[in-house]
Amino acid sequence: MVDNPDEIRIIEVDQCSNCHTSLENEEVKDYEKRPTFDIPPVQLHSTEHRGEIK
Repeated sequence: MVDNPDEIRIIEVDQCSNCHTSLENEEVKDYEKRPTFDIPPVQLHSTEHRGEIK
């Protein structure tokens, strides 16, 4: 886990996944936290090395 994440996204639960009872008026007791880490896109840099032929 990271102490200070760059972004926090709340995934709301509207109904029970088993009995489909509405949970909209229930208060949040806790959160299940799962960090993800995004790797920035890689940019390739190509260099051609040319040796002189004399």
